[in-house]
Amino acid sequence: VKTPYYSSGVLIESNDIYTKVYAKLGMVLIWNQEDALMVELDNKFNNHTCGLCGDYNGVPIYNEFINGDASYNSITYGNLQKISKPNAKCEDPDETQALPSCNDHRDECVRLLTSSVFADCRLRLNLEMYIQACMQDKCACQGKEDSFCVCSTISEYSRQCSHAGGRPGEWRTQQFC
Repeated sequence: VKTPYYSSGVLIESNDIYTKVYAKLGMVLIWNQEDALMVELDNKFNNHTCGLCGDYNGVPIYNEFINGDASYNSITYGNLQKISKPNAKCEDPDETQALPSCNDHRDECVRLLTSSVFADCRLRLNLEMYIQACMQDKCACQGKEDSFCVCSTISEYSRQCSHAGGRPGEWRTQQFC
C-alpha cells in the first residue's frame, strides 16, 4: 500500500522509522517495521480489553499468568491457549528443557539500562522487566558478543520511556546497535 493511504475510516502513514495505522474507532497501531508493535486505544476502551500485553485497566501489572490464587508458568499458560482442531496434532513442549540460567548477564544488563542516557527513564518504567528481557536476549545469543542481541530490548525501553513522557539520551553508537 502506498502511503499515505485512507479508506473506510482507516489512515495509514509511514516514515523511515514507523508505520502508523489510525482507525476511526479509536485505535492507533504503531509498528517500527522490525520487531515492535504498539497499540494505543481511546479511553472508551478502558476496562473493556484484555490480552497478553496488558488489560488497559489502570493496573500496571501483567496478570495474565495469574488465575485466582494460582500462578501459571509460561508453558502452562501457553497450553491454555491451544485450540483443538480435528486431525491436528499439537505436542506439548518439553517442560524439562528450561532456559539456561541467564543470571550471568544481569550485571551487564543493569549497567546498560541504568546508564546516564536513561536517567529520565528509571522512575517511569518497570526496570526489572527490561533487565529480565535483556538477560534472556543475551542467553539466546549463546555467547556471541554482538550488541545486536540486546538492541531490540534497549530500543523498546527507550521507546516506552519516551511514550511515558521521558527523554532518553542518545544511546546508539557506531559500535553499539
